[in-house]
Amino acid sequence: LELRRVSFRSRRAARWVGDAEAAAHAAAHRLPGSPAADEAEGLGRLLRGVTDAEWIGAARAASPLPRDVWLPSTEVLLAREHAGTSDGLTLAVKGGHNGEHHNHNDVGSFVVAVDGVPVVVDAGRPTYTKQTFGPDRYDIWTMQSGWHNVPVIGGAEQPHGAAFAAAEVSVDLAEEASAFAAELAGAYPAGAAGSWRRSATLDRDARRVVISDRRTDDGPAELRLLLAGDVRLDGDAVLVAGLEDAPPLRISWPRGILARLERRELDDPMLGDVWGEALTRLVLDVAGRADVSVTLELAQSAGEGDR
Repeated sequence: LELRRVSFRSRRAARWVGDAEAAAHAAAHRLPGSPAADEAEGLGRLLRGVTDAEWIGAARAASPLPRDVWLPSTEVLLAREHAGTSDGLTLAVKGGHNGEHHNHNDVGSFVVAVDGVPVVVDAGRPTYTKQTFGPDRYDIWTMQSGWHNVPVIGGAEQPHGAAFAAAEVSVDLAEEASAFAAELAGAYPAGAAGSWRRSATLDRDARRVVISDRRTDDGPAELRLLLAGDVRLDGDAVLVAGLEDAPPLRISWPRGILARLERRELDDPMLGDVWGEALTRLVLDVAGRADVSVTLELAQSAGEGDR
């Protein structure tokens, strides 16, 4: 039901802006034999759905799934290994600011999917309550940068507000690789970081994602990654057996970095329906290091590279 709601709204929005590929993507999620709309969506959307001739007659086809999508107004990049398929690795990464609509404090965060299944994830939103839209919104853990895939610098997380933003954002889209880069220091309290440059690259030739962080000091800091699936620490790496039988992902980092795993039980039904009983946070202690690169690749590919 939720997917159908999103698909109908997405198709309408795509039609308004004249985006044929977005309209085709919405139609791809129209389930054969399902109603065009449902009363659970509210009377207004129900009436629009059942009177929208284009939506009712929309033929279901494969989603276009372009190789790269860059949205400059929100500074979001999505990159796939291949156009037209979700097979392999997919990287999504964002700049933006912390005053966006339905904001999470997540400037510089990224997600990685394997065969279309998210493995390095954004937890999303729990069930809406009064707190979600009130002054205590950022007491909800899913809204906090500490539970997104961004650094914690000198113990400081990202505050909320449009002033806390990425700077010097750039993308480089090429056949062999797609890359995003941004300065993240401005997303943190004043003085937390002199400079923190993050780049995120999907290397199609090597079949890997590389997250590189470079800063101007070497004080206390942590890198955090939120993971979905069964997570096992293996030396200077973790192996993640993803949900829905996704191929395992290997995440590795330079030798000598201390790592720990923290399990977050999910007691909210909306989060549990998506991720199961728990998510796992990988925490890397990068104190004393001015630059660190984390590599994410299919476990089989990583093994082949070691032989």
